[in-house]
Amino acid sequence: MVDIQFVAQSGYSDYTKSGIIIKQGSSYYWDATEESGLPNGWTGTAVINVRDGKKAVAVSNRFAGANGLLTFSAFPQELAYTEWAVPLFASRLANGLSVTVSIQNVSGSTIGVGEIRMDCKSSISTPASFSISNSEQVTDGAAYYFNPVQDLNIPGNWSGACRVISPKNVVVIAQMRRPNITEGVAAYEAFRTDSRDTKVVIPLMSKRQPNGFSTVATIQNLDPLNEARVKLTYTPSPTYPGSQTPIVLRRTIPAGGNLIQNLRFSEVSEIPDGWYGTLVVEPDDGQPGRPIVGFVQLTNYQDPPIGDKLMAHDAFTLP
Repeated sequence: MVDIQFVAQSGYSDYTKSGIIIKQGSSYYWDATEESGLPNGWTGTAVINVRDGKKAVAVSNRFAGANGLLTFSAFPQELAYTEWAVPLFASRLANGLSVTVSIQNVSGSTIGVGEIRMDCKSSISTPASFSISNSEQVTDGAAYYFNPVQDLNIPGNWSGACRVISPKNVVVIAQMRRPNITEGVAAYEAFRTDSRDTKVVIPLMSKRQPNGFSTVATIQNLDPLNEARVKLTYTPSPTYPGSQTPIVLRRTIPAGGNLIQNLRFSEVSEIPDGWYGTLVVEPDDGQPGRPIVGFVQLTNYQDPPIGDKLMAHDAFTLP
């Protein structure tokens, strides 16, 4: 038996959908457009409770406009934590990109005003660092949003990595969009900062295919005090018609900062147009391993204004 608790934002009422039965190995699909218990315009969060010690997983699909769709996985309760890494936060970039960070309180009690802090660092934007905090209390099950599209106090034309710090357990996702530029939207799950993994594995990287397909990988150094010197090994797919020799690059990731491998354009000049394969990021030879995490954007560099051509997913990490 499964219950879904819907926690409303200000102006709406909470609602619980109870008594959902899901057969073993089966799926249950809940659609907001078909839910009579929620009014049109309702906005909030959800907490899924599975009774009798049973286990379940959940995925959220969020539609935006005529064509936009972003997807992210729900978090099991045991993953809730007080510090989370956000490898890429962007605020009103020249290309329209902004990233909204959504922080859901799952602690069992209220988090007060100013108690959630997001510390951000950048090696390419001004200011080089800034911190922001929640201006409203966050009740249990509810969420707070750092939204640079609406909050103009957040520095604009800014890109970097962030760390979310809370006195109580929360879970965090990041939502990407380019309002009024394209219909593309995407989301990725943030990372707990207690990870000690020093290797990031990305099964698919692609640079400027004829159909426009390209990827962007963002790697964050979780060590707040020490830079990470890393080796990036691009291994071509066996079906890639060009050279089968792996391409090895060496880069440095600032303490707490990020490294972006953008194959949409020419920034990573060592990778030829049309290349596709895998990417492994690990400590450079003889260098101490720093904890790192990452995520990938799957994009179309031709940027068609119609249709959603943007996806994102977390990368895999290994010790």
